[in-house]
Amino acid sequence: MGEQLSAMRTWPAILAQTSNPKLQKIGARITQAVQQADQILAALAAVKAAQSTFALGTRAAFAQACNAARGAAFGKLLEIAKDPASGPLPDDFVDRFFRRDTSARAPRLEDLDRTIARLSDRVAKVTAQRDELAGRQARALRSRQEAELATKQARLAAKKKEADDAAAEVAALEAAMGKAK
Repeated sequence: MGEQLSAMRTWPAILAQTSNPKLQKIGARITQAVQQADQILAALAAVKAAQSTFALGTRAAFAQACNAARGAAFGKLLEIAKDPASGPLPDDFVDRFFRRDTSARAPRLEDLDRTIARLSDRVAKVTAQRDELAGRQARALRSRQEAELATKQARLAAKKKEADDAAAEVAALEAAMGKAK
C-alpha cells in the first residue's frame, strides 16, 4: 500500500485543477480514501507496537517468572532426592514432576511392555471383529449356495418329471402304433 498510497496522494490536486466536474468528484473521493488508508495504517502501526510491547514486555516477563519458578522447584526437588534423610527414592523421582518430550530418549523395558500389552489388547479386539465378520460372510455364502442348490434340485426334479412324462407318452404312442399294425 505504500507506493500506491504515495502516488494517490498527488492525484486529488491534479484532478482538482481540471475543468471536468466528474474528475473533481473522483478527486474528492480519492481524498477520502487516502484519509481512511492513513487511519488504517495508523491503527495497524499502533497494533504492531502493542503486540511488540506485549511480546517483549509482559509476555517475556511472565515466561521468565515461570522459568525461574520452575528452576527453583527443580532445585528443591533435586535437594530432596539427594538428601539421605528422605529415604530411598526412585531414580526418576524428579523427572515425574516435570514431564518433557521423551521421544528422543531411549525407551525403557517397562514402557515397551506396557505398549505391547496395550497393543495386544487392541489386536485381540480387532481379531475378534475380523472373525465375527468372516463368520457372517461364510454363513451368508453357505446360505446362498444352499439356496442355489435347492433351486437346481427343483429344476432337476421338474426336468426328470418332464422326461418321465415324455417317455411315458412315447411308450404309449409306440404301443398305439404297434396295435395299429
